[in-house]
Amino acid sequence: MAARISGYEERLRGLTARDQYHLLEPITGPTNHRVTVRGRELIMLGSYSYLGLIGHPRIDAAATAAVAEWGTGAGGVRLLTGNTGLHERLEARLARFAGREDAVLYASGYVTNVAILSALAGPGDLVLMDMLDHASIVDGALLSGARWKTWRHGDMGHLERQLREAQGKYGTILVVADSTFSMDGDVLDLPRAAALCREHGARLVVDEAHSIGALGDDGKAFDLARELFDRGLFVCPIGHPAVPKGQARLRLTVMATHTDGELDFALAAIEEAGRALGLLQREAVGA
Repeated sequence: MAARISGYEERLRGLTARDQYHLLEPITGPTNHRVTVRGRELIMLGSYSYLGLIGHPRIDAAATAAVAEWGTGAGGVRLLTGNTGLHERLEARLARFAGREDAVLYASGYVTNVAILSALAGPGDLVLMDMLDHASIVDGALLSGARWKTWRHGDMGHLERQLREAQGKYGTILVVADSTFSMDGDVLDLPRAAALCREHGARLVVDEAHSIGALGDDGKAFDLARELFDRGLFVCPIGHPAVPKGQARLRLTVMATHTDGELDFALAAIEEAGRALGLLQREAVGA
């Protein structure tokens, strides 16, 4: 244990020395396409609220009414004393929305993947994953006790070969992938993946956390994030272990509530910051 803690401390010192230690910025007040951080108003380009529904009057009113009627807590985990009519109503509405027989609520996307995969797969089974699947999918596969393999990102031919090789060797084969990959924004070839699973008798699990309802050098990413913050943009730098070493990047998300003016401002700021760091030398962003 002492050696593990020492390793963490050494890594922290290294990140700090390279000015790559990411500090959380405190947001004050409501969150939408603009936020306030330490008294400064910034354009938010790191939110998962792709449809910009946070702060919608109907949602705020419903939340306020729910607190007035149901209180602020359930008093226990759902399995024991925490089940309410709200849970069951929401599950029924989600099932109708998705066109499914039923739905189950979990506290987070991470818990969802861990719970589902460790329930659907176990020893003697095989879990096949896209190599850029979210970490929660990987952890779910590990906790299941099943054997697991990855296929090259987006390569349906590689997946097909793995399915062919696995036939008859496992009790259950699960193929698991993100629908929209959150780091790069590319999309699973769902029709092809589904066809391959039907052909080879596998079950398909799709994580739609970043799609439902909407469809480098490590140091540079953190430097660029700080440059953009200084220019009025809230952008999240993503580094290892969320992405492979040497492939740190900025993840920018556009919301339905952003205006054309805000996006033009953001593009200009990105160009200015990129030139200041020597990342852009010729063509302007968006050219």
